[in-house]
Amino acid sequence: MVTITTQAIPKLVEIQTTLIDLHKEIAAAKEEHNPQRVAKLEAKAQEVQQQADRISKILQALGLAPILVQQLRDWFPATQMTMEDLNHNEMSEVGEYATAHPDDQEGANRIHQKWAIEVRKATEQSENDLKVLMANAEFIRNELLKWVPPQFQNALDKTMEQKFAQAQHDLRGVDPMRDAAYLEDLMKRVRPPVQKPLVTGPDVGGKKGM
Repeated sequence: MVTITTQAIPKLVEIQTTLIDLHKEIAAAKEEHNPQRVAKLEAKAQEVQQQADRISKILQALGLAPILVQQLRDWFPATQMTMEDLNHNEMSEVGEYATAHPDDQEGANRIHQKWAIEVRKATEQSENDLKVLMANAEFIRNELLKWVPPQFQNALDKTMEQKFAQAQHDLRGVDPMRDAAYLEDLMKRVRPPVQKPLVTGPDVGGKKGM
């Protein structure tokens, strides 16, 4: 991960410099009323922009991945703690009410109903949080896997691709601890690809590409 980051950031800067040069060349070609050259330069600029976008996405994924891994690991303990707090508060309120009104079962039932609503709200919030986490996890999984060479990919990658896709509309098969461990392993297998020159030839002011 460190290797690809240290290589990708300078490469991204280099690409952005190339884009600036290309846009200058495009502007000059337009002033010369040379539509053929403009078309060639714009096609090259689009190709370079795509490479910039690709590197930006992997840098974003690598930056977010460790945070998301920790959030996935924290999700169940945080949910469990919230439920325990709600249960404790409910029992405390019911106990106090029963002491003050020992013969009012209806009042106690109303308290139980009130806290049942709070538990339902907390459950829905927890599920929504997990949906967001798994949507982010799918983005990160997809971007990281693009930078894992074929020789470092394995059968688990296909299995997890299916599980992460399923999680986008059905949380029943989600295991946050398992998914966090997979993303952590995937980060370790990311490798920088061999880069070809981005732009060559005289159309970029006679400069050689990167």
